[in-house]
Amino acid sequence: MKYLALLMMLASVMGCGNDNNSMDLSVSDASIPDLSGSAGDLNGGASVSDASIPDLSGSAGDPNGGATCDIIAQTGCKTGERCILVSEMIGACAPDGTVAENGTCTIDAAGDDNCKGASYCDNHGPNNTYACRKLCTSDATCTTAGQKCANLLLDSTFGLCLPGCTPSTTNAQGDCPAGNSCTSLWPDQASTMQTPTGFFVCKKDGVGALFEDCAMDTDCGAGLACDLFGGGTTWCAPICDTTHPCPQPPGDGGAGAESCKTFSNTNGIGYCVSM
Repeated sequence: MKYLALLMMLASVMGCGNDNNSMDLSVSDASIPDLSGSAGDLNGGASVSDASIPDLSGSAGDPNGGATCDIIAQTGCKTGERCILVSEMIGACAPDGTVAENGTCTIDAAGDDNCKGASYCDNHGPNNTYACRKLCTSDATCTTAGQKCANLLLDSTFGLCLPGCTPSTTNAQGDCPAGNSCTSLWPDQASTMQTPTGFFVCKKDGVGALFEDCAMDTDCGAGLACDLFGGGTTWCAPICDTTHPCPQPPGDGGAGAESCKTFSNTNGIGYCVSM
């Protein structure tokens, strides 16, 4: 499918990411980014994720001549076709791919992937390997063990099922493969400002040190992620908890103090954000 330029550059105040991502994603106390905005450079200029994010509009157009299909149930299309999202709540039939959910996938020069059914080629997860990830509306619709529905499509209705990991402030790798850190934090599809929920995903480690500039999570080294939630400052920062507070930036860093922001379901572990 066609891909968004890089999920979000969190322009005003969201201002963490992987190889993809202007919306005002300000973080309130113990809250999460408001990802209900329009898609663009998923971080106000910096990418929000270590991978490209599917632009579900695809290149297929609407081969149904205006007829629609169901992108979740995958009904309404002919044999050999799949239902793709062409705009919010609107699906259209297009040729089906050959790679099943969680299989390794590719994206061609036109931006189309080779995934089957309600799956899209995405590389958020261990080693940032491209894999077919299932479209979802809630955690319950993610049928692969360990996966949850992440709101990374900037859509209030749909998300993608991503494999979660268990973060640790004392062990950067957590339960991720060697060379990865469990530090990429995503809001859950069901998250609200009143009840913010989210989960961590493995990201491949880069070389960026603490407070070095970054555009995405994979720019940052072990135990760090790109702080794109704190306005215009985008630098590598660690995860945190009550016993491991956020380090403070150098005096000439041009941003306010770092504070630890958590989701309600991450066992007190959160991300450092500059306010």
